[in-house]
Amino acid sequence: MTELNIEYSQNDDEVIERSGWLYADLFLALTVIFLATISFVPENSNPANVESENLSGQTNLNVKGNLTLKVKLDELDAVAKEVLNYVSSNSKGGSIEVVFAQIIGGYNSKTETIQQGQLRALKFAIDLGAKYPDILMNSQRYIDGDENIDSGEIGLRLTFGQKLDAKKTN
Repeated sequence: MTELNIEYSQNDDEVIERSGWLYADLFLALTVIFLATISFVPENSNPANVESENLSGQTNLNVKGNLTLKVKLDELDAVAKEVLNYVSSNSKGGSIEVVFAQIIGGYNSKTETIQQGQLRALKFAIDLGAKYPDILMNSQRYIDGDENIDSGEIGLRLTFGQKLDAKKTN
């Protein structure tokens, strides 16, 4: 058998040391390339086959505010009155509507479960929608229960926004 003579030189240490720096330089170069490509992102343009929407000249479509109420289960009229007052005093130059309604039913944690509070909130939302359909018509609703609210009460947080009157244009 022949014996292999492997000689070890000082150049081998340099190659190993330089391979670490080569990896770090490669990683740095890829990072620079990535950052350069994401800084030149083109604007999102409207494809030719999509119809544009005209929002009746409305430019400020941001949230117009919140109304937080705590009412008894049978005080549907008081909620309607508060909403109408809020809309009339805050709709300067345009109309606003409820865009999100958080309806929280109260319950007693010692004698009831959270589901009973949620059922109260759901019944209140149904009753309010039946008696005053325009109040929550275009709103997203969140129903929940909370032990910090009395079992005969409902907590409401209504978020208002600009009404969207979208019309298709040619």
